[in-house]
Amino acid sequence: MNTNWFLALAIFYINYIFIITGQEFDFIIVGVGSAGSIMAARLSEPDKNWSVLALDRGSPRNSVQNDTWNEDLSGIHDPNYFSVAQDYLLGRLVRNPRYYGIGGTAMINGMTAVAPSRYLLDQLWPFGWK
Repeated sequence: MNTNWFLALAIFYINYIFIITGQEFDFIIVGVGSAGSIMAARLSEPDKNWSVLALDRGSPRNSVQNDTWNEDLSGIHDPNYFSVAQDYLLGRLVRNPRYYGIGGTAMINGMTAVAPSRYLLDQLWPFGWK
């Protein structure tokens, strides 16, 4: 689903909510991942008196514990995003794991980490922090 179609669906959904309930919102958050959920929570704090609508595609799941994931992090909630062909990988595409649902890609904990290079440690970090 491309972005234009998604935004059209979001606008339709907002109009549908307004038509059915007659409710208006001060803020509309599209995408309830790590940043969107925090933004919606902060904007809807009791002392703010603002109404907030948070939209996300996917299901409102509490856990992905019972989901099945392949070793490349593809699964039933993954939109199958790939990079463009990478010259340094002989034209191969690289998977960019994502998650559809409330929580977004933060719902994937692949236990992956990228260690900084020795150059970054030597050049950018203060001497006492190494």
